Amino acid sequence: KVFLLEVLAITRTGCAIPVSFYTSYNMTVFGMTGVSVLVAAGVVLHQSSRARRCRIPRLTEIIKPLFMFWLLCYPAVSLKLFQVFNCMEVESVRLLIQDMRLSCDDDTWKVYAVVSVGYLLVFTAGLPVGISLYVYRHRHSLSSSTTLASIGFVYEQYGPQAYAWEPLELVRKLILTSGLTLLDPETPLPLTLAVVVSAAAHVVHAAYKPFVERRHYLLQHGSLSITTL
Repeated sequence: KVFLLEVLAITRTGCAIPVSFYTSYNMTVFGMTGVSVLVAAGVVLHQSSRARRCRIPRLTEIIKPLFMFWLLCYPAVSLKLFQVFNCMEVESVRLLIQDMRLSCDDDTWKVYAVVSVGYLLVFTAGLPVGISLYVYRHRHSLSSSTTLASIGFVYEQYGPQAYAWEPLELVRKLILTSGLTLLDPETPLPLTLAVVVSAAAHVVHAAYKPFVERRHYLLQHGSLSITTL
């Protein structure tokens, strides 16, 4: 729950005060957006205060802390976005599985559905695609100080044969945390998909050996083994 940013569950607030799924959604999704704005504003103010003249920071100076924050939030935010569409029909009424008090047919749900589609396109799909395109575009200058300073944290722990490994990790986490919520839990399909994805990731990791340091490779190897089992 810590890694999924479940603040309400961690603090036990829901035990004392009834909290709807929409409240949890707002805290996770819109909270991430608000913090992103504050991070960007903080970078601008910090860089401006350090400079002798008031200047606008370069885009790369803003992207780095934002990408680090977005990578942290990616599984939790994406899960919330997918859960909006996780509905089931009960006596001809479609209810939200995460909160059976909420209908999937009223105007409120439709607003959250539209917002979620936008976030899924811009954030959930855009983050791994954006990182992939950026790294691929600068693939010939990955060792330069400028590229390392801007987004080196995304690929510097990986070898040259796996500089775009982080987007693959994001997709794996997305499938295992969010994609499974769209499948019928009463069928063996979610478990089967999870085992197949975990096993495939384990095999690919063993074949490519993406990490530069062997200890990181072994640690991830053990983590993937536990996930598969």
